[in-house]
Amino acid sequence: MNTMTATIPNRTLYTPARAVAVLGFIMVVFAVMYMYFLTASVVDVVLRKEATEQVKLVRSEIAQLESAYIDAQHTISDRVAALSEFTATSEKIFVDRTTPALVMAEMKSE
Repeated sequence: MNTMTATIPNRTLYTPARAVAVLGFIMVVFAVMYMYFLTASVVDVVLRKEATEQVKLVRSEIAQLESAYIDAQHTISDRVAALSEFTATSEKIFVDRTTPALVMAEMKSE
């Protein structure tokens, strides 16, 4: 009697050496990713600090320019007042309306 038998080779896909190699490769990939993200975060902190310093300098320059603008504006106002023959006065005059205006009268009646 002839019987046919098939032999199956004894190969396993996951040998211990292969598992160690794959885990080693994964560890190396994770180490490289860790170093990359750590470096990226340090660079981000440094760039943010530089940007903050730059913003402070620009704000300081704007404040100085605003101060110079206000000084120039006061100088021009004094010149215009002198040309129009305005004089400085020490007594103040206040205007007071004793009878309510039309708008105020309507508001009080409601």
